[in-house]
Amino acid sequence: MRTILPAPSHLSHSQVSALLPSRRYSCGLRWSLTRRLGYAEAPSSGMALGSALDSGLNAMLRPVVEGGRADLLAGIAAMMASLENSAPNFPADPGWARTEGTWLELALKAFYPTAPTALETVQLELSFRTGATEVRGWVDRVDRDAEGPVVVDHKLTATRPWDSAGEWDADWVAERIPQLALYAGGLAILEPDRGPWTRGRLVVCYGSRRLKTPQWNTIDLALTPEAIAAALDDVQTAQAIADSGVYPATPGQHCGWCSVTAPCATVLAMTAPSIVDVAAAL
Repeated sequence: MRTILPAPSHLSHSQVSALLPSRRYSCGLRWSLTRRLGYAEAPSSGMALGSALDSGLNAMLRPVVEGGRADLLAGIAAMMASLENSAPNFPADPGWARTEGTWLELALKAFYPTAPTALETVQLELSFRTGATEVRGWVDRVDRDAEGPVVVDHKLTATRPWDSAGEWDADWVAERIPQLALYAGGLAILEPDRGPWTRGRLVVCYGSRRLKTPQWNTIDLALTPEAIAAALDDVQTAQAIADSGVYPATPGQHCGWCSVTAPCATVLAMTAPSIVDVAAAL
């Protein structure tokens, strides 16, 4: 019987998305195998590149928070350090960090001319409670203008979420609203007198090695009270699923890059197993 690990003491947006069957890439079974039974997750190149770009943007924009100018060189240095830290996870591609760094450097240089000149904060760590659940996460940045604060999230995507006319893919945008809404709800809980926290912004970089010129685009979103309430309710639903010990599998396109397909196949042959049943079978 495989050892059952304690449930995480808090939830993040990614954990909520993993546990909710309604989310596109959700899979409670994958969550239980990695979070409760200790199976290692294979490193993801996409996640590593996103983290590196975030590190670069944070370092580039931090001087702006203090009233200075965006620092491109600091951003490139931070980004490359992040890639070098991730490189040992990809031993089959010894030139991985250098190759990806060349492209991401182009991305930072493309972003630099459009860098905001006034910011409230970057890389803001959140920790708040909704109901009995603690939620943790990172807000990439908070912009502030005459209308109030704007919760901003940076995204790196290899699939362009807007067409040649500049129209955004409505489904792609809708999938990302819950994260912004959850962060807005958390900020409203932590700082209720500073709102209204009802505005979101996606700053998206589209590109890959195949695209020589990275493309940036921004979309502003209204975070309605209903969307924020739904995001906070989703936390409670995810917590109930986590507490239940029964984690439904959601097979889909994400299975192609999942790192726990072997134990998953064993569990899928069982009927509504509990975490104890799963541990015993594995």
